[in-house]
Amino acid sequence: MLTSLPVTLYPSKRKSAWLLLLMLVFVVLGCMLVWLELDVLWGWINIGFFGFGASVMALQFHPRASYLTLDEQGFTLGAMFRTWRTSWGDVAEFGVYRIAHNDIAGWNYRDDYPQRNRAHAIAKGMWGFEASLPETYGLKAPELAALLNNLRTLLLKEQI
Repeated sequence: MLTSLPVTLYPSKRKSAWLLLLMLVFVVLGCMLVWLELDVLWGWINIGFFGFGASVMALQFHPRASYLTLDEQGFTLGAMFRTWRTSWGDVAEFGVYRIAHNDIAGWNYRDDYPQRNRAHAIAKGMWGFEASLPETYGLKAPELAALLNNLRTLLLKEQI
């Protein structure tokens, strides 16, 4: 799949568009509740909650809002305009776990990873992985985990 590094993967725009549309439908329904005076309180709650969700979802269309960049040294995860960097050498394995019918790609750090903390231990106890990706970036979770495992293995062998 990858021809050269670095490469940046982005979330599915189709999925984001459908979620944005769904939230806007609920905003419109809330407006109708208020306008028709059927249930003003729940109307405003709908408008506020789903309006906020729609604004957050609209931000996902910005290229720097959410991405995964893979390069020779590791990967950079961008989510909500914040970035996290992880080196291939800090990762022991990538894998997949399931939460409510959703497959999620995650990873465990090496045993000697110096920045391991209590949150990592709690996550590993709950799901089997210390950290995870918030998206699958247009791939299925098992495909993404296999891609990351293969890339990690290949690049660490080259560095030896």
